Amino acid sequence: MNNRAFYTVLILIFLNTVRAVEVTSRFVDGLGHPLPGVTVEVKYPKQGADGKLKEIEWLKMTSDQEGKIKVLYDETLVPTNETLWVSVKKAGYSAFSTDKVKSEYILKRQFEAGDVHRIAQLSGEKLKTELRELLAGDVKVDPKAEYRNLHELVFFHERELRSVLRDLVEDSHSGKVACSLLAFIGMPEDVRYVVKNAPLPKRKLFEDRWAYHVACSLLEPETKEEWDFLKRCAEDTYYDRWVDAGAIRTLKMIGSEQSANLLKEAAKENPERKESIAHALTSTNIGANFIEAADLEEAGKKVAQLIKMGEWQLNTEPRYNNEKDMALIDCEFIVGRDLLVETATFHKTGDKWKLRGVRETMQALLASPPEKKRFVGVWQGFSESQIEFARLELKEDGTGLLAVSFLPDSAPDKYLVTQWTLKDQLELAIKPAEPGAEPLTLQNVKLGMDVLQFALRPVHGGDWNCRLKLYNEKTFQKRANAVKKALEGLEKTP
Repeated sequence: MNNRAFYTVLILIFLNTVRAVEVTSRFVDGLGHPLPGVTVEVKYPKQGADGKLKEIEWLKMTSDQEGKIKVLYDETLVPTNETLWVSVKKAGYSAFSTDKVKSEYILKRQFEAGDVHRIAQLSGEKLKTELRELLAGDVKVDPKAEYRNLHELVFFHERELRSVLRDLVEDSHSGKVACSLLAFIGMPEDVRYVVKNAPLPKRKLFEDRWAYHVACSLLEPETKEEWDFLKRCAEDTYYDRWVDAGAIRTLKMIGSEQSANLLKEAAKENPERKESIAHALTSTNIGANFIEAADLEEAGKKVAQLIKMGEWQLNTEPRYNNEKDMALIDCEFIVGRDLLVETATFHKTGDKWKLRGVRETMQALLASPPEKKRFVGVWQGFSESQIEFARLELKEDGTGLLAVSFLPDSAPDKYLVTQWTLKDQLELAIKPAEPGAEPLTLQNVKLGMDVLQFALRPVHGGDWNCRLKLYNEKTFQKRANAVKKALEGLEKTP
């Protein structure tokens, strides 16, 4: 009997039937197209003679031109008392492992950031076709890149992609992603269009997460449809705790009599959110319509103040769309041991930047704070521009010294560290040690592996700042001595 006859990939784990069983499984991409050449492996653990568990491959098969594998097998061939694990993969598609029983499995095609930029340069039906495929796929982006996910990449190209995204709102395969992306961009007419044409609630896990982005962008509802959508979200009609939480906060931010009435109605239908709704009704707010300012940085600070949770850490530098008339700003908060990032969307309207939406985009569990003794000692290094150089000395009694050389041939400015403390992060207070030194403040202090990073900014205003990266002197010298010693042997080699 060949491998095909042995294939039991998804069903044999759970079947309790007669000896002869026929099973057909189908593999498709995000658009429902059949995928030939999908490799399926079935393995199970087995304890060896040495007592260690080993992974035993039971069978390996490949889907045909219709993306199918048809199996006729004898259930007596199933290993007894073993847990089988199924691995599914195909080059260019996201692989996965499962023990779930399904007659159809979806493998999402893999894309990269460059594909988004490439597709944005297309036009007509070609643009629509390739964008649809991308939205049904899986886009991998370097989280350290300036635009770190699909939403931000599409935001950058919003001018080229918005109209096509609207065309895809009702598409059965890519519509939900299109709804989410349009809401993230935040044009009021687009959000209104999404609400009018949005899919009905599926009430299945993660199926309606698109509604969270829409609810977070409805800061200025005008039509009955928009108000009703927020009400449904707050009542948990979409069976997703992100969605109702987003709608409740949006209604709180709006701060009108109508939004308050909707919150009261939602509390009756959504008792699990009764406490958060009560807090929203009693919290002081300034209203989302007032979140606008001529200065983008100031507008970002207003948002951080409005949505404040735990301890506000910082706002990031704006990330703009290609036309520079829209911007994203991250507001970072620490709540207990969690780092929460809320991303706000702003649009330039006339001479002001106006808030169009704000939603949580990251949550991370922070490591326990390092011990204070890790910071005691000398730290020195350059700025990002390699022009400024600094030396920081931190003492055990919570004081220290700082010297900054702003130009290679200039005398360093000297400062006293009047106090340094360690809470959720390192905090330093400094003052000039001599009359000629400009008063400075240290911001956004971060500790890496034996590296301190922080920004120097003038206390009394000014349009300059420099970010310094300082290395622990003892660690640096130890590493330097080690590599120097390693090279000494090479010099003696004939």
